[in-house]
Amino acid sequence: MIYRYRLKGYDQDWKTTHNRRVEYQNLPRGSYTFEVHAVDRDLVYSEKPATVTLKVHLPYERIGWMSALGVAVLLIAYQAGRIVVRDRKLREANEALSDANRDLFQVNRELDEARGVAEQANQAKSRFLANMSHEIRTPMNAILGYAQLLQRDGALPSAYRRAVETIYRSGDHLLTLINDVLDISKIEAGRMELHPADFDLQGLLQGLDVMFRLRCEQKRLSWQVARPEAGRLPVHGDQAKLMQVLVNLLGNAVKFTDEGGVTLRVTALSDSTGGTGRWPVLGPVRPGEPPGPPESRAESPSPSEHLYLFEVIDTGPGVSPEAQDAIFEPFAQDEAGIRKGGTGLGLSIARRLLELMGGELALDSEVGAGSRFFFTIPLPSAETDVATVSTERWARVKRLKEGCCVKALVADDIPENREVLSGMLMDIGVEVTLAENGTEAVEKVGITALDIVFLDIRMPQMSGPEAARHIREGLGSDAPRVVAISASALDHERQQVLEAGFDSFIPKPFRAEQVYACLSDLLKVEYEFAEPVVSGEERPLDLEDISLPEDLWQRLRQAAEGSSVTELEQALDEVGMLGEGERRLADHLRGLSQDFKMEEILSILEGIQK
Repeated sequence: MIYRYRLKGYDQDWKTTHNRRVEYQNLPRGSYTFEVHAVDRDLVYSEKPATVTLKVHLPYERIGWMSALGVAVLLIAYQAGRIVVRDRKLREANEALSDANRDLFQVNRELDEARGVAEQANQAKSRFLANMSHEIRTPMNAILGYAQLLQRDGALPSAYRRAVETIYRSGDHLLTLINDVLDISKIEAGRMELHPADFDLQGLLQGLDVMFRLRCEQKRLSWQVARPEAGRLPVHGDQAKLMQVLVNLLGNAVKFTDEGGVTLRVTALSDSTGGTGRWPVLGPVRPGEPPGPPESRAESPSPSEHLYLFEVIDTGPGVSPEAQDAIFEPFAQDEAGIRKGGTGLGLSIARRLLELMGGELALDSEVGAGSRFFFTIPLPSAETDVATVSTERWARVKRLKEGCCVKALVADDIPENREVLSGMLMDIGVEVTLAENGTEAVEKVGITALDIVFLDIRMPQMSGPEAARHIREGLGSDAPRVVAISASALDHERQQVLEAGFDSFIPKPFRAEQVYACLSDLLKVEYEFAEPVVSGEERPLDLEDISLPEDLWQRLRQAAEGSSVTELEQALDEVGMLGEGERRLADHLRGLSQDFKMEEILSILEGIQK
């Protein structure tokens, strides 16, 4: 017999065998039907297959742990899959990170190269600025120096005196522009440094009062200084940089204000406000309104506190909101700024200087409602006794006091520099010896009893510092006082000079006031002074008493509108011959013309009768 069979649920195809036994092993769990036909030799099939239904399952004792094992296997498989995926992602991430590291390394290398180039450029710029400052200040020293000598000459004709004053003012204006460019370059290069010292804040404010009162009177503006009532305010800080900031802010206020007034307000604050330079914003001062402090600050803290709030308030045209950020950028000027003149560096320098001093310059302004620039800076109490000395006092020096004798040596390889400084010294009665280089200076100091020596830093054969060292070593305690003179204006160079053993430093261009103050400080000399000019002697201009012919008024206006200085001077000569009031008007307008203040001239002309 042949048997034909199949196990439905496991396989569907029929199979044949001669055996009477069929075995299945490792059947999966489930239900099955076994079917079998008998086939004889004649190939006759049985009518129906014989069937048997069966169910296969695991032994009961294996079901529990096999189920747990299955779950574990599934979890292991799942975790293994996650690990595989994670490993794959990690490999991909590592490859991406390696690529990023290579790119970053390349970028860093390029940045290092760029940084090196930038540092070389900065060093080159610093050297260029130092050299250009020295080269520009050398001829400026001759221009301003000779102008000062001529101004001190009482025999100088008045016609020439005006020309000399024009030369001095124009040269001083040019020097201001040079200093602005140098300052912004030093700030950008990170070379601007503070040089704090003890000074009297009241003395500084008094100097500003004198300086800007006259300028406001010339424009017929009101001027007010509101400050603590203390007689003296000895503080510790960088007086020169604070003065530079305030002169810039006040100069802008006067320049842009055509009616109303300008106010400088200084308030002592308590330490609790914090030295951030920020302060609650006050409303701008409206034209015609008094610029006094608001009610919330009517009582000021005692002047012994360390924080001071400075405010410069004007009734000018104001600054639009969109222009308020731009005006603090270097060389940024709006249309009004361009028309009034300047470099557009002043506010940028002022803001950076205040940041260096621990403050922040802020602005509160509305178009047509004036402006208020303000800042707060820390000024600790002075560590030593501060003597109040006005710069204006040194400008009135006539000669050494009778019985006072000073012998000085001036060493400079440039003849004009020697002549200017020696002229300033001889003008007040100082005996002067000249030297062309450091070697000659050392020789003359050795054979002549001198009180003070002025040495240029850069000289052939022997530099100023080397000459100073030889003088100190040769004479010891009997050595004269040694002062460095230089056209280098960088702060770190000045500091290096003082650290080299010099007793003082005088920059070029020379200022007579600085030279005379230096003699007083180092040698304790006494002077005879000229009488101070009483402001009442020169009355303010009263335009109501002045009238001009129509054609002359028109020529003045056209010359001012066209910025034609030559035509304006010719017309002013005619104005000066009309009478005393007209002469004073001509002198006043001539001063404005020499400073290229054509807008102010036009404003004054509008108030004159024709």
